[in-house]
Amino acid sequence: MNPENIENLWRKSLNKSIINNRQLEFHGYFNFAFLNKTNPEIELVKFTEFIDFPNNSFLTSTIDQRSKNFQILKENLNNLLEICWFFALSREKFKIKVRISLLNKDFYLNNSKNPIDSSKQKEILKMIWEKINKEEKNEFHNKLPDSKTIEKEQLTDMDRFNSPDKIEISENFTIILYEPLEVEHSIFPMPQVVADARHTKFESLFQPYKVQRKYVHSFNEEKQVWSICAINP
Repeated sequence: MNPENIENLWRKSLNKSIINNRQLEFHGYFNFAFLNKTNPEIELVKFTEFIDFPNNSFLTSTIDQRSKNFQILKENLNNLLEICWFFALSREKFKIKVRISLLNKDFYLNNSKNPIDSSKQKEILKMIWEKINKEEKNEFHNKLPDSKTIEKEQLTDMDRFNSPDKIEISENFTIILYEPLEVEHSIFPMPQVVADARHTKFESLFQPYKVQRKYVHSFNEEKQVWSICAINP
């Protein structure tokens, strides 16, 4: 299997899982673990889009640079962090070790061995800004995250509907770029219900029909190639 096909394998598997689980409300959210100084923290993060490069594919989400987590993540640029994404319908789990970068229209903070050039940065910012909905855009312009809610600032549904579109990219709008370095893909056996003549009508027996499978995809940063290995669960 050539490197391109190996690279595409985890990316295609993850994308397929997202599509196959899209009927679940939180199919597009993953858990993101990082360090707050010496304390571990975890956040539920909304996935935005894949950004594909010749040898790797980054995941993205958005964050407000005024938020407390933005300051914490700035201190994690030199750390390897981890995503855990579980898909209930297809019974799959992706654990992804990542290096992060923070991209804003005014800055690009990264510790990547493959930094993104300035023209691509602008393209990514524009694409992700246009992808998020109107209410999310307004929040980047208006609502101060991690601050006490003031009653008079709360908007009714009618106010939200009638609020003007924010066309310009907010100075607070920041993209988190997750650069995968290792992807652990676990596939859990599906429960199988089979009919049994010894039981009354509509009764059935539970029988597992497959074993759990696990694959580890690893990225060699020097050679810029992916490898894959099947391991015991």
